[in-house]
Amino acid sequence: MFKKQISHLVVTVTDDAKTTPLEDLATYVYGRIFTFFTSVTHLEFGIYYTSRHPTLFLQALPSNICFSSKIVHLCVKVLYFDDCLRLLDGRLYQMNTFVVTVDWFSCISSHTIRLRNLKCFSLMSRATTTTYDDQIVPLLRQMSQLKKLTLSLKIGNRRTYVEGTHLNNEILSQMSYLRTFIFDIVTHIVDSNEILKSNDDVRRIFVQHVDGYIDYFPNREGRCHLFSLPFTMKYMHAVTNNFPGGIFRKVRMSSIFDDIRSFEYDFFK
Repeated sequence: MFKKQISHLVVTVTDDAKTTPLEDLATYVYGRIFTFFTSVTHLEFGIYYTSRHPTLFLQALPSNICFSSKIVHLCVKVLYFDDCLRLLDGRLYQMNTFVVTVDWFSCISSHTIRLRNLKCFSLMSRATTTTYDDQIVPLLRQMSQLKKLTLSLKIGNRRTYVEGTHLNNEILSQMSYLRTFIFDIVTHIVDSNEILKSNDDVRRIFVQHVDGYIDYFPNREGRCHLFSLPFTMKYMHAVTNNFPGGIFRKVRMSSIFDDIRSFEYDFFK
């Protein structure tokens, strides 16, 4: 009855009987959406950080049933970064907004990326990626037409921090149309000879509307947490005792990280 009338669709998949794994059920439902709802232009599917919104595994679906040329706005939670790249191969050629949450970062893929009309891109993950420089940076450098970029990432096993200078030189310098950059980025460096940096060092370039801090660990390990202000995301990566504080009204989920020294009472006031 509503097959050709519905243009905006929000899908929540639950399986209270638990007869089918949620990931399999979600993938099955997603594979039928574009067949049944032929006029959908805005789709939100499993984007939230909760076990009740499962992830998609697009490799399990034939390519001819998981795409629609009418989609302009897509919010989706996928199993692998490879699934994210599949959605950027040009078949969704009218898509101008893509919000994707990734569960895992797998091996480097060789998908051809076509981003002619993409204006807003959001990439979020709570998993640690060790392929930031090989996968994420090359993808972002192709998004020269972006007007809004959102990144929520945990980056591991680097020799240098992902901080203001790096973001400007490697990513933002390629985006001359960018007007809004929202981010929450944690970098964990190991076996590094990098000169010890201060909190002001990692904030450099941005000048304002940003905050961050650094923790140093034994064995030449370090952790840098850099985020934009005002902070508008619902999830924030783990904070430590060096967290500068502030007002974060939108945050609904985070955690604390106290490997060096325990949190003091004042932190929780």
